[in-house]
Amino acid sequence: MTNNAEPQDPGTPLAPPEASPGAGATISIGEDFGTAKRNFPPAVTLAVTIFAVMFAGGIFAYFQQAKPRAGGSIESVTTAQVLPDQLTLAAINIALQNTSGKAMWIKTVRVELQTSNGPQTADAMAAADFQRFYTAFPALQTNAQPALSPEDKIQPGESVKRTVLAGFHTTAEEFAQRKALSIVILPYDEHVEIVVK
Repeated sequence: MTNNAEPQDPGTPLAPPEASPGAGATISIGEDFGTAKRNFPPAVTLAVTIFAVMFAGGIFAYFQQAKPRAGGSIESVTTAQVLPDQLTLAAINIALQNTSGKAMWIKTVRVELQTSNGPQTADAMAAADFQRFYTAFPALQTNAQPALSPEDKIQPGESVKRTVLAGFHTTAEEFAQRKALSIVILPYDEHVEIVVK
């Protein structure tokens, strides 16, 4: 077998291959991989996913929202004017029912009044003060029930009738023409107040 290639001189370096203009690796910077087009899914898929997550979260929040453990109503209101001060004492008889499956311990009781002169809030008086006010103002004792006080316990499913006594800086006439009156009860270990109207 004969070799037709011409022998190369070992001292001559090899010539690099000829490069043609436009040949070789090129870098295209036209598409940047940091754009929203490359990083996000299509807009329709993203919108449907966000809607589904929000819908599921709304359903979960609706069923997990705190609900009052009790309900009730105001049965009657008796007032007495303290003269010469512009102070009205109110004995409010309420019916209250524990609708939950566990005992309810009362932490605070307050009374909210809305008159033409604006809103007022008063803490319920302590049960120890009731007899003193009943003696000074016998009208307050009309249809009186046991006092509703902090630390009272209402058993599951139990219905009770109680009296709340509070004082407001208003005249008896303004109190009689009130726009709203409510008892706000906060049980221990609860974040939802019970509003009795």
